[in-house]
Amino acid sequence: MRVLKDHITILGSEGAIIDATGFANGIHVGADIFGPNGTPICPPVAVKGFTLIGLTIRNAVSNGIFLSGVDTYTLAHAKYLYNGDYGTYPSRSNNGQITFNYAQGGGGYLHLCRQ
Repeated sequence: MRVLKDHITILGSEGAIIDATGFANGIHVGADIFGPNGTPICPPVAVKGFTLIGLTIRNAVSNGIFLSGVDTYTLAHAKYLYNGDYGTYPSRSNNGQITFNYAQGGGGYLHLCRQ
């Protein structure tokens, strides 16, 4: 799933599952992180005001949720299970809050990255 619009809220219960088997990320919010020639870039702010509350995201190749160039976000009461690298990975994103989440398996990390 890819989110490119401002002020989106995704709300679900723990029983709501995104099975991301075969996908790099369960949810990708924001900009691409590579330019047209494949060179990594630092994206500008692409999305403002994203909220995710209470889903289970599992089996992503890389990250349960990947945020790139997101300003003002909340990730709360979610589970990230057996994702390859990180449960949450906010990159070049700011003004965020990550609370009451659970990660298991895979890399099993909740990653905090500041600009």
